[in-house]
Amino acid sequence: MILKRKEDLETFNDLFHDEFFNVDEIIYDKDKGHLILPFFKLDYDKAVVIKKILFLKKKRIPLVKYEISFSNVISYKLFDTEKIGLYDFNVISYLEKEGLLKIISSIPLELEINVSSLEIEISLINEINEFKIKYIL
Repeated sequence: MILKRKEDLETFNDLFHDEFFNVDEIIYDKDKGHLILPFFKLDYDKAVVIKKILFLKKKRIPLVKYEISFSNVISYKLFDTEKIGLYDFNVISYLEKEGLLKIISSIPLELEINVSSLEIEISLINEINEFKIKYIL
């Protein structure tokens, strides 16, 4: 999936809201103008019920690895007051006049990426990386 318009960011926000990334895994190549941010998404469509307890279902859910590649990057700033490493995507926005992409987490964190133009590519890296066990109604 490639996003080149501000309106396309709504698709990203819908698909990846509340998925997690680790700020320690950010890769920035200043010479190429690329910033890469790996993240994981739980694939609830492929979840398997392990056990039922009354109304609860214990499920084994695949964890799929993705990567967001930001092109045309001039610089970036990370405002990480909590220093916990793992954060969720709450919202990604683009201030076109300033050439500024902002990733904001529910946990206090802001990643600001200065770009000359908007180009974001989201790629599937690994179909199933590992599994998580969750209780779901």
